[in-house]
Amino acid sequence: IGDARIAGFESRVILAAPKDKLRYAYRFFIDKNSSLMLRVDMLNNQRALVEQLLFTDLNIEQRPIHGAFNALGYPADFTVLDFSTDQLGDEMLSHWSVDDLPAGFQIVKALQKKGQSGLVVNHVMFSDGLSMLSVFIAKSPKGNVLKGAGHRGSSHAYGRFLGDYHITVIGDVPAF
Repeated sequence: IGDARIAGFESRVILAAPKDKLRYAYRFFIDKNSSLMLRVDMLNNQRALVEQLLFTDLNIEQRPIHGAFNALGYPADFTVLDFSTDQLGDEMLSHWSVDDLPAGFQIVKALQKKGQSGLVVNHVMFSDGLSMLSVFIAKSPKGNVLKGAGHRGSSHAYGRFLGDYHITVIGDVPAF
């Protein structure tokens, strides 16, 4: 949609606009020379700024060292399930179904956390490649749990009991 200068670098501005009201729009500012993302604006349906990430000062001197940014592992009490290869992932959702998932969203990962108290929390992540939704399912959790809707910044959440289970949905998607 145009050009801009971010942190002293010339950037190309690209708008990713949703086709529905179930996700945010994004405005990307990409360095013309290195293709490094310099700024990202998350916009609501009226194109007002919801959240922004950007560099204010940046010095690019050389290419990164291979392996310098290895991802952190999950804590020892997490089991990571890969839906493409792990039967446990299918078992985890065999008693649950997701209705009315927005078009384009698919399961990208499933995790299961077994806490020291014996509480088991299943976590399923859905994405359309840009937006993320997480669903947490726990049987008879103790303490405070979200009931109804809530939000913080661009993240919205909804929690409810279904029988003995508490289900929480969290995502960087507009409330609907």
